[in-house]
Amino acid sequence: MSNIWLLVRSSNTLSTLESLSVSSNDSNGSYPDEKRSNRRRKVVLLLAKLHEYIAHVDAGWNQLVQFTTYKAAYAGKQVIQVDPYNTSQACSESGLIVKKGLKNRVHSCSCGYTEDRDINVAKNILKKAVA
Repeated sequence: MSNIWLLVRSSNTLSTLESLSVSSNDSNGSYPDEKRSNRRRKVVLLLAKLHEYIAHVDAGWNQLVQFTTYKAAYAGKQVIQVDPYNTSQACSESGLIVKKGLKNRVHSCSCGYTEDRDINVAKNILKKAVA
């Protein structure tokens, strides 16, 4: 977490984060009774493990946001969370939507702009924050 403090302290007055919502609907807590198939029981157990994993990821992200916001406020800076919708698909130069899979690490738009995918996303997040 000290790396966050260094990043916040050395950056400009504004930090931006995507406002991620990784939580899912809670299950109703019911388990299949003995009459149901093993396949259904396995699926229910897998879903329960997935819900537990998502809860941990959500808690971790929320902790990161809270800590970054706290450190930024202490340094007299501001953190803005933005909607992540299309931040990885939109071209930061033209605004065109360029569909790509996660394995594609280079953003190439028909407007001629080519950039590393992560840099393009960072530019989109910053644009949303200052808009």
